Amino acid sequence: MRFVKRADNTLNNEKYDFIDNIESSISNGQAVEPQDYDFYKTLVSEPEQINSEVDMNEDFEM
Repeated sequence: MRFVKRADNTLNNEKYDFIDNIESSISNGQAVEPQDYDFYKTLVSEPEQINSEVDMNEDFEM
């Protein structure tokens, strides 16, 4: 379990380093690769809320 925790910490550190690098590049006016920017936006965006309610009045056909 210790290895998993260490690996998780390493991934978190890499994630935050990546975010810092992209934000630094943007603030310095440097170009950022489109795929890197897309990944950055995925990391920093709020997760979309999922509506788990089901309309029980809706007809379902099988």
